Amino acid sequence: MPETRRCLVVGGAGFIGSHLTEALVSRGDEILVLDALSSGVLRNLSPFLDKSDFMRGDVSKAETVEKCVKRNRPQIIFNLAATNLLGSLKDPVRDLMITGTGTINLLEVARKSHFVERIVFASSGSVYGEARYSPQNEAHPLEPTSPYGAAKLLAEKYLGVWRDLYDVSYSSLRLYNVYGPRQDYSRQGGVIPIFISRMLGGQQPMIESSGRQKRCFTFVTDVVRAFILASQHPRSDGLTFNVASKEVCTILELVEKLNRLIGTSIEPTFGPPRPGDIMDFRPDISLAEEKLGYKPKVSLDEGLASTIDWLRRGGASPRPKSRAS
Repeated sequence: MPETRRCLVVGGAGFIGSHLTEALVSRGDEILVLDALSSGVLRNLSPFLDKSDFMRGDVSKAETVEKCVKRNRPQIIFNLAATNLLGSLKDPVRDLMITGTGTINLLEVARKSHFVERIVFASSGSVYGEARYSPQNEAHPLEPTSPYGAAKLLAEKYLGVWRDLYDVSYSSLRLYNVYGPRQDYSRQGGVIPIFISRMLGGQQPMIESSGRQKRCFTFVTDVVRAFILASQHPRSDGLTFNVASKEVCTILELVEKLNRLIGTSIEPTFGPPRPGDIMDFRPDISLAEEKLGYKPKVSLDEGLASTIDWLRRGGASPRPKSRAS
């Protein structure tokens, strides 16, 4: 059994955060979740986390972060607090507060404490912007095309500065198109649960742009494993890693796969491209393989089947009245 650790999971009631919290609880770690519940939901946590281990609050408020750290005295802080691409376009100031100010607040409590060993930050492949070459490795130019990507990049820079100035240990994971059970399937959710929920209802999925966008969809349990590896591996200190699958799939091919798995033959409709979207979104994950021993284990077909099964059993969207139409 691994050594029991005290962990603070910021954004732990959200899609990825709740899966990470569940995995940490199953390891026997002592967990405190901080979440503002702006997109996360308590029912994501209720099967495995006691209410006393949850605190509702905003990571952009320094006093809230300080209160959490005093209560839990975490050895590891996982920072998954974020909006999303559409949320950042709608309210870039709020996106900056959560991602930028929130990261500074966590870095400051880590700097002042003698017990925080590492911060693991959920970044995004959006920091790269449009591909100069593909697949993108961590040395690719950083030219984000959205407020979401810009704020993630800013947070990465803060992490590096605090490590250089104050020796605060961190690892940053640039995530790519994570999907799976518990993901929001409203308009602001991920393309996979949105498409599945529509197709299960006999409706056409709407593709933004041509559908030739290239993606490496990554199942949530693979991402969770990367977070845990980054939190405990000595070789991950001060490093940033791409975390994704290796399977390349266009959005058009995704619809074909879903038709096959669901047993339908629904043709998509097409709409204008999403602002800030990237056509070629494929990472090189060799650094994570080398330094962390990370390897994606869930194939796209397996992950899609699991997500379809979850939605067939009812799913759970934070905003069920806002599904794509």
